[in-house]
Amino acid sequence: MLKRLALAAILCGLLCQPALADDLTPAKRADINRLMETTGSASLGMQLAEAFSTNAIKMIKANQPLVSDSTLNVLHKEIMGFMAEKISAPGGIMGMIVTIYAKHLTHQDIRDILTFYETPVGKKTIRIMPQIMQETMQASEKLGESFGPELDQRIRAALKREGVQLKGGQ
Repeated sequence: MLKRLALAAILCGLLCQPALADDLTPAKRADINRLMETTGSASLGMQLAEAFSTNAIKMIKANQPLVSDSTLNVLHKEIMGFMAEKISAPGGIMGMIVTIYAKHLTHQDIRDILTFYETPVGKKTIRIMPQIMQETMQASEKLGESFGPELDQRIRAALKREGVQLKGGQ
C-alpha cells in the first residue's frame, strides 16, 4: 500500500508539473526570431520607440515652443537610432523576448506555432490581430469608464467601514 502511494505521488509530481521548455539552442533561437518576424512582434519594439519619441517631442514642443521643427526632427532621429541600438543589442529587448519565449515554449511548440501561422487562418490571425487588440483596448476603456462611479462608491464605502477618513471629507 505504501509503495502504491509513493508511486502515485511520484507520478502526480511528474504529470502535474507544467511542461518545462527545453534548452535555448541556436536552432530554437532562430525559430523564435522567425516567429517574431512572422507575427510582426519583432517590429513591436520600434513601434513602442516611435510612440515614445512622438510623446517626448510633444513634451519638448509644449515646454520649449521656440525649438524649431528641424531640431525636433534631429531629436526624433536620435531617439529612434538610440532605441534601435538598444532593442537589438545584446541584452536588449529582443534578446529578452527570445529568452521569455524559450522559457515558456519548447522548440517543438515554436515549430507548431510557426506551422499554424503559415496556414491561411494563421496568416489571417496575424493580419487582424492589431485591429482586434485596438478594439479590445477601446472597449475595455469604455467599460472601465462606466465602472468608475460605482467602483468609486464601493471604495469609499469600504474605506468608511474601515474607519479611514478621506482628505477634504470626500
